[in-house]
Amino acid sequence: MLPYRHRTIGTQMTRGAGYLPRRVRWRARIMIAAGTAIVGVTLTAAAPQAHADGGTGLLGGFAAEANNGDLTTLVPGSPVIGPDDTGLGMAIGTSPSIASVPTSQNYRIAFEANTSNLWVAGPGITSGNTGLGMPPCVRTSGLACTSPSIAVRTNGNYVVAFMANTGDLWFTGPGIGSVDTRLGVAGDTSPSIAALPNGEYVAAFQSGSNDDLWFTGPGIGTVDTGQVMLSATSPSITVLSNGEYVAAFQNRFGDLMVAGPGLASSPVDTGQFMANRTSPSITGVPNNQNGYQIAFQGHNGSLWTTGALGTGDLGQGMRAGTSPSIINIEFSTSLPNPPGGVPGEYLAFDIAYQGSNGDLVHETDSLPGSSIVPSIIDTGLAMNAQSSPSNAPFSF
Repeated sequence: MLPYRHRTIGTQMTRGAGYLPRRVRWRARIMIAAGTAIVGVTLTAAAPQAHADGGTGLLGGFAAEANNGDLTTLVPGSPVIGPDDTGLGMAIGTSPSIASVPTSQNYRIAFEANTSNLWVAGPGITSGNTGLGMPPCVRTSGLACTSPSIAVRTNGNYVVAFMANTGDLWFTGPGIGSVDTRLGVAGDTSPSIAALPNGEYVAAFQSGSNDDLWFTGPGIGTVDTGQVMLSATSPSITVLSNGEYVAAFQNRFGDLMVAGPGLASSPVDTGQFMANRTSPSITGVPNNQNGYQIAFQGHNGSLWTTGALGTGDLGQGMRAGTSPSIINIEFSTSLPNPPGGVPGEYLAFDIAYQGSNGDLVHETDSLPGSSIVPSIIDTGLAMNAQSSPSNAPFSF
């Protein structure tokens, strides 16, 4: 992993819900007309970086809500070294979602702005405000707010799943328009979306009608798994090497579960007990048909993983009520592979989380035999106390 130049963003006054961006260091221009601020994002994607042995690989890029309420990024290839405050105000206590465009340094970030509208930002996007309303984030004791989820489809276009201010699950993105699924999402939860190999997409969410884990998307229809989730928790969905999707979630008893058609049998009880009202994150393992790895906050408040890498407490404290995000880092180079591996074999996971000190931390957890040395990097970015980071793999 490439080191970041660490710096801590000091605590600043929290902005109210009516705040609109006044400055954008993220090379955006602000145009004000009729009292409404419209941000035209003019980002330029950085070129992919050369790899020492001529091969290709991935690094993690991150998006988080800083403790000043702004969307802040740490993206490989960015001209800004360390945390980059975009100047775009988020709904306080919500979480962004980042997805990268394969084989490029391009990316898309979905988030709820402090106006309660859904925004999508990234290189080449001329207007970040979708004009689609989300529920205002009004926290009650122990409950979370809703946040969007973004994925990049095989055609390079993004698709966002989010809870609209009507309580329904919506999809939006280029070539899709804005689609109301007419399916209610449980309050204080967030959907999760993944792109399928056939160009379509599928979302997992906690249903507002019965608190079950549901799947829905073009080509798969709508499926009630019958698995009841714990209130105020959200699922995480991924696609496995076999092309099928699975989701990780916390059931009503606090157990970490996995369900979906990608498994030989479903659901699977991992036997792990999660911290109350936190959510897991799951990623597939390349070249492993049914393989996945999950990151979650354990019942002891520590970062845990379970799956193809095995199960273990990584010994790193997490801020109460927050959740991690995990991605796999795959190499197709001449670098050493795990014993018995083949070129392109999975080598490591990168996990982003809010540490117990409130900073954005990311940790590389490698497969035994990998050439990647496990590492823990505190980025120095002070996060909002009630939000969680998102990460995505970037080509280099």
